[in-house]
This record gives sequence, C-alpha cells and structure tokens, in this order.
Amino acid sequence: MRSARFVPLFILLLVVVSAAAQQSTPPTAQPPQRDTQALAAIQNAISMLGGPALSQVRDASIQGNIQILSGSSQQGVSVVWEDAWGKGVTAFRRESHVGGSVSVLISNSGQPVDLQDGITTKVPQHIGFSCAAIHLPGIILAAQLNNPAYSFQFMGTTALNGLPAIHIQSALSTDPIASALSLQDWYFDSSSGLPLRVDYRIANSPDLMNPGIASMQFANFQSVSGILVPFRLTETGLTGDQDVVTITSATFNSNLSPSQFLPTAGAAQ
Repeated sequence: MRSARFVPLFILLLVVVSAAAQQSTPPTAQPPQRDTQALAAIQNAISMLGGPALSQVRDASIQGNIQILSGSSQQGVSVVWEDAWGKGVTAFRRESHVGGSVSVLISNSGQPVDLQDGITTKVPQHIGFSCAAIHLPGIILAAQLNNPAYSFQFMGTTALNGLPAIHIQSALSTDPIASALSLQDWYFDSSSGLPLRVDYRIANSPDLMNPGIASMQFANFQSVSGILVPFRLTETGLTGDQDVVTITSATFNSNLSPSQFLPTAGAAQ
C-alpha cells in the first residue's frame, strides 16, 4: 500500500509509456507570465516558510506514518521521502514500508525506476513531476520563483476549510506537455500567508495534456533549521482515496549519498 499521492502513478504505467512514445514534438509554449498579485502571494509565502534559509537546503529526509482514511486496508504504512538538489538536477527517493514489504520509487539520474520485491522496473520520466517534494512547500515555491521558465497567475480568492484563501496557479512554461503536467494550484491563507493546499497533476491516461488531479493539504507547521515544515499532510488521490501523513522527523543537509537515488546493485530488471 502506497500513500494516496503515489498509488495512481503505477496503475497505468504501460499506458503512459505508450503515450509518451507516441507524442510528436510539441509546439512552442507561451512565454511565462507572472502577474503582480501572484508574485506578491508567492514571495510572502516564501518569506513566512523560511526565506533565505530555503536557498541553503541541499537535501532533505522526511520520515512519517500514514493513516488510511478510505478503503479496507488497516495495515500500518511508514514512509521515507528523500530529496537532493544540486546543479539543476533534482533527485528523489520515495520509500514505503508495509509489514515486511518495502517498495521504492527513485529518480535514478533522470530515468525513474520502481523497485518491488527485488524487481526493478523503468517508469516514465514524466512521473518526476508528480514526485516533486511538495510536502516541503517552501523549497518548492522558492525553486519555482527562481526558475524564469515558471509562470504564476492570480486566480482570485476563495474559501478553503472555512478560511479565506488566495488562489495562485504555477506552471513550467517550457513546452505544452511540461506545462500541463507541472500545473499546480496553490491556496494560501489570506491572514498568515502560509499554504493551505496544493492541487497537482498526475498522468493517468494516454493523453498527457489532460492529467488527473491529486491534492495535499498542509497543517501543523513546525520550524526545522529555520524552515517551516507541515507535520500533518492530508492527501487525496485521483479516485478520491484519502490518507493522513504524520511526519515524525525532518532533517535538512545531512549529506545524503548519491547512491540513495540509484537502484540497489544486482536488482533484477
């Protein structure tokens, strides 16, 4: 059992691989647009979440436990989410433990692979969009703001969980497929400026231009090395399945080994 965030990634892998192979060269994307209200909300959130400390993060290790809110499974699930940033390359490792079973999804130098029961399976590169470290919103927002290819659009104000919220859309404007898969809808508390929720995209059909939408809600922010980390995450998957992730530890700049993001030597393929 994976968290709601990662379950959909593995259901239609063959369909997505086929779709990616059939895609022709996409037309040129529109230049990124950054409106004033959107930038103000993003910059305010970054300041509240850690400001300059965010740019000093080279790697992050998050451990937590999952409570399944829907479905029949009552098994305990623990997770380890690791990320490393450097020289424009993002590495990720998403590890889940259920009983004595371990499943791992890793970036593998740009060619992600899934490790299950000693078997290594290549998965589409597009999965990298869904594996972004959105559980660390400050780091993600700062990286997007510092990338001139990202667009930000103010979508208005709304109510979220009884709180007035500012709605901002962000997307990577390098090509239409990247724009569709990287599209995120952020909701910020109008009073505190902190993020309340993000909706993000997952490729779930042969049409990469029309991905499904999953979401993550943030709560119980705590300071770790000067960075606010949400220690409670409510995830909603593509089919409405929900879980709550309780973070038990968060560590930054522990000098994670590059081998953490590569398949174990000798794993079958």
